[in-house]
Amino acid sequence: MNLNRILKIPLCVLLLGMLFVSINLIIINTSHADAIDLSEPQRDTYESWFEEGKSFFQLGEYEDAIRCLDEAIKIDPQNAEAWKYRADALYFSDQSEEALASYDRVLEIDPQNEGAYNNKGAILEEMNRHDEALSCYDNATEINPQNDAAWNNKGFLLMSQGRLDEALECFNIAIKINPQGLAWCNRYAILEELGQSQNAQVDRCICLERLGRHEEALSSANSILSIDPDNDSILVVKGDALSGLNRPLEALECYERAIEINCNNSDAWINKGTLLIESMPQEAVNCFDRALETNPQNEQALDRKAVALALLGDYEGAIECCNTSLEIDPRNSIIWDLKGMALNNMGRFNESIDCYDKALDIDATNAEIWYHMGISLAALGRDADALECYDRALEINPAHVGARNKKNYLSARRSNTDPNSQTSSPRVMNLSTLPYY
Repeated sequence: MNLNRILKIPLCVLLLGMLFVSINLIIINTSHADAIDLSEPQRDTYESWFEEGKSFFQLGEYEDAIRCLDEAIKIDPQNAEAWKYRADALYFSDQSEEALASYDRVLEIDPQNEGAYNNKGAILEEMNRHDEALSCYDNATEINPQNDAAWNNKGFLLMSQGRLDEALECFNIAIKINPQGLAWCNRYAILEELGQSQNAQVDRCICLERLGRHEEALSSANSILSIDPDNDSILVVKGDALSGLNRPLEALECYERAIEINCNNSDAWINKGTLLIESMPQEAVNCFDRALETNPQNEQALDRKAVALALLGDYEGAIECCNTSLEIDPRNSIIWDLKGMALNNMGRFNESIDCYDKALDIDATNAEIWYHMGISLAALGRDADALECYDRALEINPAHVGARNKKNYLSARRSNTDPNSQTSSPRVMNLSTLPYY
């Protein structure tokens, strides 16, 4: 087997610190770029240049991001965050040498920056400077032993050097930290190479499902279950594949069978709850609670329980779940957004806007967050600010019906025309179609 052909999770920064994904970091519709205000920042301050640069980075406009970040760095050359964004933008612009120098600058300012070590390691690995890359991955995992991306990258490098036992240990750690990641694919390759074909087939099945190849994952799961029908982990994977193929009833049967075999299978409880979240939200809450009995820090269970509670109108409970989740991962923009929605529906508009600000600081390319912020601003009578938010949502997603309707309503109200013929603009958000689970 040619180990170099095995899928490696590519260097995908880093907007969220250490988030790695399989193929697409950010999907950019370049047709929206013309709608973005490309004028210079109005104030010659570090904050204005940095925010402009960060916005360009999030939109995939890396050259413009570098230009703005260079101006920010001129004003505050000791700001590690600006150097980090600059390094990330340089990497995505295929300027690896310059990116490497910028990561070095980050680490001079902030020697504990795990993301810079990990990304520097990935670049060094691409340059075949393997010993230096390995040292970077070691530094990243020493700073944060929960950094699954660094463990995965270290494992891949060791695998390419034929150090299979060490690589396998790294992938095991990465999977334990993040069972939803793609380290399964790399572990599958090692198990095949080590002659552990039965274990390898399990990893291959999970890997196929993680990659969204549902038909292949289903076929693989059926093959394994024909030999080992009580494999609760593979029953969950089969359920995931069936759910991905829009066969929810069959998926539900798989999750329930997995729970019969192993009542502590958190993934089975979570995925069963996810299937029930819209039709039976209280039953979904019960499922998430069962998963949380096994691990009270399970972010996936907390996040989906928050959605289910919001659907039930228990906004206080939803906020409590969001708070617990944000203690674990304060960079989760989706949960900041959900918390903001719950606060909005309780009439706590200023607090909801604070949440949206935090969410947008993490991900300014999410049209839903701009739309939700517009609703809260409009509820406070800040129509001009609300219109700006709706415009930003429509720049990102011109087909966003809610943002367009709200914009039309506010425009009619501000021009003193009769808004009765326009779509109404309620203050309470409809949580029945949340896209976050």
